[in-house]
Amino acid sequence: MRLDQLPGTYRGQGVRIAIIDSGAATTHDNLHGIRAGFDVINKKTNPDGWDQDALGHGSHCAGVIAAADIASGIRGFAPDAEVHACKLFPGGQVSQLIDALEYCIDKQIDVVNLSLGGAAVSEALEQQIIRARRAGIACIVAAGNSGGAVQYPASSPNVLAVAAIGKLDEFPADSYHAQTLDANVDAYGYFTAKFSCFGPQVAVCAPGVAITSCVPPNNFAAWDGTSMATPHVTGLAALCLAHHPDFQTQQYRTRGAERVERLFQIIRASARRVSLGDQSRTGYGMPDTLLAVGLQPQAAMPPMQPQSMGMPLMMQAQAPGYDPFALGMLPYYRPPLPYAPLAW
Repeated sequence: MRLDQLPGTYRGQGVRIAIIDSGAATTHDNLHGIRAGFDVINKKTNPDGWDQDALGHGSHCAGVIAAADIASGIRGFAPDAEVHACKLFPGGQVSQLIDALEYCIDKQIDVVNLSLGGAAVSEALEQQIIRARRAGIACIVAAGNSGGAVQYPASSPNVLAVAAIGKLDEFPADSYHAQTLDANVDAYGYFTAKFSCFGPQVAVCAPGVAITSCVPPNNFAAWDGTSMATPHVTGLAALCLAHHPDFQTQQYRTRGAERVERLFQIIRASARRVSLGDQSRTGYGMPDTLLAVGLQPQAAMPPMQPQSMGMPLMMQAQAPGYDPFALGMLPYYRPPLPYAPLAW
């Protein structure tokens, strides 16, 4: 994504990012800069437990987004952004995800990373996503790891859905990462990941195979998943908001749905085609950092996908007795062998 070619002063300063996930381990040297959050699961007993991450999933996402560029470890896309860790896992439900988005609205968050989802849709959650968008919050969502249709809430027309791609020679041929390889390999070695969900709702794709990032207490791990692809785009969105000239103007500095849509347009327009897979697996392609922050001119914006290609705002009626608030939400990643594959 050419992050390595970005001037050193482009660090996402002034932008607020929320990571709704399993928390963020601030014990990690690269994550000491995360100083705010909310434990949605234990909001009545321990709302400050967001800095404990039993799964490591939220810490891994946080590293890609905002890891501090200290002498060791990794550097995130936006190390100077203000990061809020909203703890939703393990055991998160839709009602608690709604609470987490309410926190984001209250704190005037700019970008939310949602590396999570499920098969069923929720009208209550959709209405909260719409509220967040109207408040100027851009929701960047993982497409899902089932290898089937884009899952919810990535299937919502009010978010930016991210699929996962990989690249040859970035992992050992005999490693578990090789299981993600499919036949859609282009001349540069990019391929669509087998596990990544696909469909017309996919906006862009990003690296999601053998992604090295932070895990508790102070270690690193290489994981696969649309969970790993999504924070690449979240971090890029923060850089775009902080540094693209459009967001220094009054029109797009003002928080609101128009600002969010302009951000999504810029990210889509910066993307370049990768892999030989069809666009339902890659969307507009992989975003380019230099284009997205306005350092290089973008080509003409390709036609936007019709709104009807996304999920309708009103959900289908559920069977009698269906409780949308009882639906569990799961993070999307593929832990390494010898663990059995999980439907996350």
